[in-house]
Amino acid sequence: MPTQNGLDQLISDLIQGRAKEYAGALQRFEAQKARQAKSNEALAKEQIKYLMSIGVKINDLKREQSKEAKPLEAYLAEVRPPFLSRPGAQTADGKNRALLATRFGAGTIAVPPYGAFAPPDQGSGGISSGWVFSDAGNLKIKAQSTGSGWTGFWEAIAAPPPIPHDVIFTFIPAETRSYNLNAVLAFHGFYVLKANSGFLEKAFAEVSIDLQLGVHQYVDQWQSFPRPLDANKSNTDEFDDYDRTLFFDSTAPLRQGDPVVVTVRVAVDAIANDSGSYAEINFADGTANYIQPLFLCVTPA
Repeated sequence: MPTQNGLDQLISDLIQGRAKEYAGALQRFEAQKARQAKSNEALAKEQIKYLMSIGVKINDLKREQSKEAKPLEAYLAEVRPPFLSRPGAQTADGKNRALLATRFGAGTIAVPPYGAFAPPDQGSGGISSGWVFSDAGNLKIKAQSTGSGWTGFWEAIAAPPPIPHDVIFTFIPAETRSYNLNAVLAFHGFYVLKANSGFLEKAFAEVSIDLQLGVHQYVDQWQSFPRPLDANKSNTDEFDDYDRTLFFDSTAPLRQGDPVVVTVRVAVDAIANDSGSYAEINFADGTANYIQPLFLCVTPA
């Protein structure tokens, strides 16, 4: 029978390997971004030269588009506070956990989360040799993107890979057979989209949630799910709450007596460009916005 120290070491090894993979993805992004910047710079000069040749005053255009900054501030000051000050749902989540656990079949065990891991510099997605352990009972995740004024219609958009947050569950199968694995997470948050295209602009704003479930017994096996939220807007002022209890299921053959690590990977992303177009997805600010991993149900198939 594996010891607790053995389980801890297994999880630590997995997390460190994933940290290196994410660091490598960020390094590749930075290299790509540098190459793209050189290409954009040359193209921008040609485009500016052309616009000036047909009588467009670049400084006047920039000044006109920068007027979007103050309306954006006023808009956010109006729509964000109700989401930040609303009451939390922790009590309801506790009741929901107990109720949902009765929905699964005989022989089911409900496994609580072991913990959550993410890169330490969540604000900038900085490269690190390791990930930070956090309390999975109140997971805080958000992505924000600002942008006002004119950036030019030639400019390509490059975004770093979203910051992964891994929620870990672990258990030891009682017998060798296939198991149904169902991770249940409660999402409480909100999103804001604002994009208003102007002259020579490709303004847009988008927010998304990406989810994967990984089963590890000797090797990793990952499964991706359709995005539960994937909003891509232009010329809109949409905002809304996002309160959902989501289920992520998989089936895997597992061997008796050897530890299994189940990972739910959550990544949120927000991208915006031009005309003060502001995208935000927020499961972090205020007491009511968070992600609560409820449990992992393990049922013999």
